[in-house]
Amino acid sequence: MSSILTIPNLLTFMRMALIPVFASLLYYGYSGWALAVFIIAGLSDAADGFLARRLNQESELGTIIDPIADKLLMTTAFIILTMPNVMQPLRHLPIPFWVTAAVIGRDVLIITVAGAINIMTGFRGFKPSWLGKLSTLVQIVAVGLILLAAVLGYSFYLPTVYTIVALLAFISGVHYIFHVARLMKEEERETRRRGDLWGIFAPLSKFPRSNYPKLPHLIQQSVEIYRFCQVLLEAGSKCELSMFSGSISRQGDCRNCNIAAFFGIA
Repeated sequence: MSSILTIPNLLTFMRMALIPVFASLLYYGYSGWALAVFIIAGLSDAADGFLARRLNQESELGTIIDPIADKLLMTTAFIILTMPNVMQPLRHLPIPFWVTAAVIGRDVLIITVAGAINIMTGFRGFKPSWLGKLSTLVQIVAVGLILLAAVLGYSFYLPTVYTIVALLAFISGVHYIFHVARLMKEEERETRRRGDLWGIFAPLSKFPRSNYPKLPHLIQQSVEIYRFCQVLLEAGSKCELSMFSGSISRQGDCRNCNIAAFFGIA
């Protein structure tokens, strides 16, 4: 429960709760209030990441719900701002359909590619690309500028904003395919490296101790480490041994053991 109700996660939940408020204000023509809510949501997005690192409250839940909250907010904003007769009559508004299609199409492409790869290969090490982060940032700024145009009545810069948003969405979507391919190759190399180490040390660990003097000193130490990790792994996640406290937690959590990870057994 403590890893769920952290300050960064609560800020993310608040941002998700603001989405229907933002959508309602935007739909009923309260552009000024919608802009204020959007700014609050944007500030909470920046704050939760900063606080997660500063307070050491980064969690797996946070890495999942934070981008989901961003996508929900952006998708809602672009869809409503594309609907006719929602915004006050103004040149270059509402948002052209091709811009919203590019933004949503990029997200659909990424989800489809990730889902297909996960089903076919079981790969789960998906990470956002720097171009994807840049595209999301540009979308957030773009929505703010569009709402500002609706409030102030100056919209001469919107065609440039639309072009940049759509272009970045397209480029980052295509780039993500190559980005995932590189991540899969890196994981494959890491798996092969651990497999090679396992193949080397697993047979050695079965040597009787009487034959140890025949082995080089380094290999003897490696075999002992390998056996030690196996003992901890078989004993479960809790162990009061502190022999390798430099690389294993006080409780002997094998999952956090650098040595066990090196040999690919945890």
